[in-house]
Formats: sequence, structure tokens, C-alpha cells
Amino acid sequence: MGGGAVAAQPQAHANATLLIRANRIVPCYHASVAWARVTTAALALTCGSCGPQQDGSYPGASDAVPEGPAPSASVKPEPTPTKWALWDAVQTWPIANRASFRSLGHAGVGDVDIRVQPEHLDRYRSLVVDTTWPQGITLVETLRGPATPTAGAYAMTRLRDQTWRFLVIDGKGMIQQTGPLPLCTRCHAEAVAGYVFGLPTDQRPVAESDAGVDG
Repeated sequence: MGGGAVAAQPQAHANATLLIRANRIVPCYHASVAWARVTTAALALTCGSCGPQQDGSYPGASDAVPEGPAPSASVKPEPTPTKWALWDAVQTWPIANRASFRSLGHAGVGDVDIRVQPEHLDRYRSLVVDTTWPQGITLVETLRGPATPTAGAYAMTRLRDQTWRFLVIDGKGMIQQTGPLPLCTRCHAEAVAGYVFGLPTDQRPVAESDAGVDG
């Protein structure tokens, strides 16, 4: 009996130890599972609150109607054409050429006349390579339309800094383009004298000596 009692003690101790360990293991396992479930639920709640709702909106976004005008694209409106200040006066300026001629510099515009202020007419007609141009001189190539004497014009004005201002004018005298227009500047840079081409040879006034007039 005594030996059985002694032999039973280690077994009882082992059973008790296993029971204690079992009692510790089970609660820890269940606690881990429970904590995992809580953590998962919290993450789901957090992520769900940050994502879009069923209607496509986001939590915290205002559903109020925005105040003020709706933003619009930044588009600059086309400038309104203005009438050239010299347009009416140009119609009274003398024509430098002998007769209307076909423009070579502005292809496709038809017949043209060259008009210039009366005080600069002789200078323009007698253009040579070293001719210089005073500030304010304006040369105008007027286009002859089928129904009106002037269907539009190209003009150039000498500025104070010795550069030229070019203008494209429609038949009503409205400015369509103006400034140091690159295309005009590049073309006139190849002109005879100071950006000015002058009249075609057959359009220059006939000198009195050439016309057989004595004196």
C-alpha cells in the first residue's frame, strides 16, 4: 500500500500540473481569439469609415450646396477690334503709284494702291538704297475690292525707336493685327531701304525729262 501511495503521488502531481497548464492554455487561447476578433472588427470599422459610402461620398464630406459662382476655365477672350485712328485720313492721302497694280508681297490680294502722307510722298517715290525714314511716316497698301475702292489694307508706321509697327486692316478700317508682326518684319527686312520696298519700276512717276518735256 505504502509503495502504491508513493507511486501515485508523481502521477497525481503530473495530472495536477497538466490540469493547471490546461486551465492556463485554454483561457489564453480564447483570449487570443477574442482579441483577434476585436482587432479585426476595429480595423474593419476604421477602414470602412474612411472609404466611400454607397452613394459615392466620403465620410465627413459636406453635402451643403457650394456658395459663390462655379469655377470656370481661364480663357482669355479675343480682343475686340478697334478702328484705326488714321483710317479716314488715309482715304484722302495721295496715291503714289501711277495705276493700280498686282501686289507681289501680299499674294492673292489682287490690285492695290500705295498711299502715303502728302509731306512724305516725294521721299517715297524717289526711294533709293540709302533713303531714311522719319518718325511717323506711314505707308499704306490699300486693297481694291470689286465693289469698293478700299477692301482692306496693310500699313506700316515708323516709330520713335526706329522700328516699324505693322497693321492689318479690314475693309471697315478695323485693326485685325498690329505690332512688330514677325512675318511682316522678316519679309520687310529684305527690302531695298530701311524695311521699305518702294514702287515697282513701271509704277514710278515718269520724270519730265523722260516724258519729253522741255525745261
